[in-house]
Amino acid sequence: MENRNNIIEFTLLGLSQKKEIEVFCFLLFLFCYIAILIGNLLVVISLTCSQLIDHPVYFFPSFLSLADLFYTSTVTPTFIIDLLTEKKVISYSGCTTQLFTVHFFGEIEVFVLTGMAYDRHVAICRPLHCAVIMSGSAMPCSRLRVWFLLAIVLPYCDPSEIDHVFCDVYPLLKMACVDTSRIGLPGGCQLRTDGSGDFRGLAVFIYIRPATTLPEDKVFALFYTVIAPVLNPLIDALRNMGMKNALKKLWGYVMGNTFLEHRIMENRNNVTEFILLGLSKSKRVQILCFLFFLLCYLAIWLGNLIIMASITYSPLINQPMYFFLNYLALSDLLYTSTVTPKLMTDLLTGKKVISYHNCMTQLFTTHFFGGIEVCIITGMAYDRYVAICKPLHYAILMSRQRCNSILGASCAGGFLHSIGLFLLAIFLPFCGPNEIDHYFCDVYPLLKLACTDTHKIGFLVIANSGLMGLGIFVVLMASYFMILCNVRAYSAENRHKALSTCSSHITVVILFFAPVIFVYIRPATTLPEDKVFTLFYTIIVPMLNPLIYTLRNTEMKNAIRKVWCGARFWKGKSMI
Repeated sequence: MENRNNIIEFTLLGLSQKKEIEVFCFLLFLFCYIAILIGNLLVVISLTCSQLIDHPVYFFPSFLSLADLFYTSTVTPTFIIDLLTEKKVISYSGCTTQLFTVHFFGEIEVFVLTGMAYDRHVAICRPLHCAVIMSGSAMPCSRLRVWFLLAIVLPYCDPSEIDHVFCDVYPLLKMACVDTSRIGLPGGCQLRTDGSGDFRGLAVFIYIRPATTLPEDKVFALFYTVIAPVLNPLIDALRNMGMKNALKKLWGYVMGNTFLEHRIMENRNNVTEFILLGLSKSKRVQILCFLFFLLCYLAIWLGNLIIMASITYSPLINQPMYFFLNYLALSDLLYTSTVTPKLMTDLLTGKKVISYHNCMTQLFTTHFFGGIEVCIITGMAYDRYVAICKPLHYAILMSRQRCNSILGASCAGGFLHSIGLFLLAIFLPFCGPNEIDHYFCDVYPLLKLACTDTHKIGFLVIANSGLMGLGIFVVLMASYFMILCNVRAYSAENRHKALSTCSSHITVVILFFAPVIFVYIRPATTLPEDKVFTLFYTIIVPMLNPLIYTLRNTEMKNAIRKVWCGARFWKGKSMI
């Protein structure tokens, strides 16, 4: 058993080693995952917000959809990311956690489906007893506990390659450096009960045999972890009139009772452009603002380009903290460039006009790059937490693959955040007036102009922006609080270094999130102060980020000196 600690991470071999197949699979399963999220969320929200939730026949499908979301999310995101990476690595703790959660949510689906079958049996065979409350089955905690304990007790020796797309029990048994033949037999453990109890027919093929793995197992496993959760909402909705009516009623209600009528209204196209009222109508104030924001924009470009070049052309690019800082500087440039050039141009023109299409594009790009920045800041906080609270595991937990995964997740998070707001805005009917009391196209000023009731849509915006920003802010501050608690045990020098790094991060978090929460946590209303607060996270913070991250960072200052004051810049890494 001493060899057990030889394995600290596993390599998932995945579906194929061919790059073209991996790219195709990435696109396919990304589409499937998006379909799973949209379809199952529609089912859950539609049933929860309608009277159908009181009926057992719809009560169980709502929980089945919820279980589908959690079940597939334990496998699919990691699988999708691995398709884009060369080395598909998962840590030992991450592997055992995935094993537990996959079978935990899988067993929930087993018992929900059992409840659905029991409900149909009572409804058809005993209709007079249909009003009896359906009692839930006990969760199979004993089997989950056995599986999880098996995985963490088994000793693992080299090689550490799992021939699967995720951590499952049979591939792990195959890797254990002890005889596991009795564990897979009917009398050896409760593992074998899964073959008789799993809800996916293909899972029976995998688990009903002794503890062996076949190449086909990976394909079959994808059916019950990805394909079935995609099909469940379609199966529940397409042939069920009650379900279809609930979907129509809810989403017609959310978008406004006359939403469908507004979609075909000719006067929806009355507004082909918007007028941005800007910050002030005073010509003198506009000139002062132009000069100020011109200096700010130049400082943003200069400061962030210096950071990007200094990190890229120095060994700092190999450190996760500076890897994220490099992309934070890039997102700052792109984020502020969606707003600032237009703002400066409008300050010099008499009529501040933006077309409808450009307005929608600005709304999408602003929130897209803003969402990416939020996620990167979260990744930087996670990096500092691991570096200070788990220093011995830092090299594994913050490998380059993990950093690339966090960066990819940041882009995906920014897209999901922005596409939600974009879809809400693009379907709004605008009849006039067309004056936006802001200096760029944002969602709340647009809701104010829409010629329909947007009260309910405002709550969706709060959930998408306000609550998301507040939740991330609380998580970030909690992580930094844990860091501060841990650094008390450090030496004075190391404590000073850790606090110096974290203080700059906390400053950025507060400067960015405080105005965001103030603007988006309220219902769909606009205040004159919103324009000033918005300037903070669209212009002021991107300008201050280079100063905050360099003034108290010795490594960053040394890298800047070495790149910009040493040999010629264009020699790049050859001068290091």
